[in-house]
Amino acid sequence: MVGSRSETNSLADLPEVALHELGIHLSRLQRILTGLFDPPHFYVGRYGHTTGHSIHFHVIPVYDWVADAFAGDDRYRILHGFYTPGDYDDGSDAPFDGAEMTLYIWREFCESRTPPEIAGPSVEEVIELVRNKLRD
Repeated sequence: MVGSRSETNSLADLPEVALHELGIHLSRLQRILTGLFDPPHFYVGRYGHTTGHSIHFHVIPVYDWVADAFAGDDRYRILHGFYTPGDYDDGSDAPFDGAEMTLYIWREFCESRTPPEIAGPSVEEVIELVRNKLRD
């Protein structure tokens, strides 16, 4: 996550300098994660409705093994009825869209008591690798 130190949950209420810095930090984190792991998809989003938290963004790299786990989970097949690959101007032929993949990642990796196995470094190892890159 990348967040603001300003105590607001509204992007519109952030000072311009905080907006500028937030964009720089999000860009830098994407560059670092891409350099370390080269995920084929990368999502940045703001979620949540809970008051009392400063505004923050979730940074979600989507790796091939995550897409494979999603494709192998029959519970999410119903979502295909809401998506038609290739219908967009960019001609995307991905077998999923960002909304359904975000739902899958959130439910399975963040909220599940039995999340799928992670291929590659653990969350803790990724955090340490990113922190080291931020110090460079």
